[in-house]
Amino acid sequence: MMPRPTPPTPAHPPLEAMTARLLAAMRELMVGYEIALAHISASPGAPGAVTVAAGPFTGTEMLERFEQALRTLPQVGAVSVRGYEGADRAIVEVQLRG
Repeated sequence: MMPRPTPPTPAHPPLEAMTARLLAAMRELMVGYEIALAHISASPGAPGAVTVAAGPFTGTEMLERFEQALRTLPQVGAVSVRGYEGADRAIVEVQLRG
C-alpha cells in the first residue's frame, strides 16, 4: 500500500497567524520603547521630545493602534506622526512628560 501524499503547504501563513505575530512584535516593541523612555526621562537634562522611526505598518489602522499604545505609556504626554519613511515606516514624535 502506498503512503498518502501530504497536502501542499500554503505559500503564505493564514491571516490570523500573521496578525498575531505582528501584534506580538508590536507589544515587544512597546516594552522596548517604555524602557527607553524611562531611561531618557530619568537622565539629567532629558529632552522634551523624542523622535522615533517605527514600523513596518501594514496600514493606517495599525499605525493608529501603535500611536494609541504609545499614549498609554506613563512617561508620554503626546504622540504625533511627523512623516513617513518608505512605504511602511512612520516617523513619530513622542512628547515626554516632565
